[in-house]
Parts: sequence; structure tokens; C-alpha cells
Amino acid sequence: MNCIEVFKQAEQEIAESGKLSLTARRKIWQTMGSLEPRKRDSLKPRSLTEPLKKRAYLALACAQKVMPMWCSVYPDNNSPQNLIEKSLAYLDGKIKVKELRAERKQSTIDAFMNAVDSRGSVGSAAVAAWSAMVVALEDEQYLEPWDSDLTDDDIDSYERDAAKEACVAYTYTDEDDDKCAIREKHFWVWYLEEAAKIAGLENFNL
Repeated sequence: MNCIEVFKQAEQEIAESGKLSLTARRKIWQTMGSLEPRKRDSLKPRSLTEPLKKRAYLALACAQKVMPMWCSVYPDNNSPQNLIEKSLAYLDGKIKVKELRAERKQSTIDAFMNAVDSRGSVGSAAVAAWSAMVVALEDEQYLEPWDSDLTDDDIDSYERDAAKEACVAYTYTDEDDDKCAIREKHFWVWYLEEAAKIAGLENFNL
């Protein structure tokens, strides 16, 4: 399947369901290039290949899109923004991998998950920033051979990719199911257009 076909299939899925499955997201990531092989459970950062950088820029764009929601509730907590800034600096060659890895603290993600528990979808915006940072270091985990068959149904809320996490933050702003469905579709339309730009597909608009 070529790149255009992948995006057209994703467009159809969004039109029909208002959603974009992990299977579809994985195919989109694959259009950006190959995953650098490594051993399972390796903690070594991957090389800054062009495919990794494209996928990381997309993940970070997702986190950036929902940062206003985090800032509206936590105006004095810039931890997620710091992760985004450091990740972009790393991808742009302005800092070394050691400096970005130093941001990967258990206390940080624990605090973000606590925000999810206490404030719901707002906390997911911060988790999206964390997940995007991990992509910058390790690439998308669901491209790994041992995870390549997983679907959204196989993944719990602690293991979602940055796009899915950002979608949760963007979608669930109130209890109106109809409004949530509209917002979810709106997010995935934006995501597909953003992914198309990063993948190099000119003039792709839904």
C-alpha cells in the first residue's frame, strides 16, 4: 500500500467513525520511514534518523495542540511545556541526548498521572507531552515487531501513544456525548492533515 492509499484509508475511517484507530495511526507512522532495529527492552536511545524525527515532531505537535487545556487549569506548572521544549531542542540538535534523558523522571510521569486521576482529561495533555518525549528518544513503541499487532483495545490508559492521549485531552471537555464525538472527529481530521504535512504529502486536505 502506498502513502496516498494509507492516508485515503485513514480519511475514510475518520469520515465513517469519527475515530482513527491505532492500526491506522501505525500505518501513517510507517509512511514516514523504517524503525531502527534494536533489542527488546533496550533502554538505549535510538539514532536521530529522519523517520524518527518525523514521528517525534508529529507526537510533539499533538502535545502542543492540547497544552492550552493544561495551562488553563495549571497555569503555574510548566513541566509538560518543558518536556516539549527540550524534546524539540534535542530533535533540532541544540541539546544532547543526555540532557533530554535527564527529564525522564518517574516523579514527573507520576505527577502527570495523578493529574489524570484528579482532573481527568486535562491531565492527559501532560501525559501526551511525556509520551512525545519518549518518541523523541525511542520512536513509536507500537512500531516494534513485538507490538505491531496491538490495537487500541489491547492498550490500557497508561500505555497510550501521544496522539491518542492528546485526543483524550482534546475530546472530553464536558459530559455532552454529541459534543465529545464532534471534538474527537475534529481532532483526528487535524491529526491526519498534520501527519500528511510531516510525511511530505503536499496539498492533502480533508
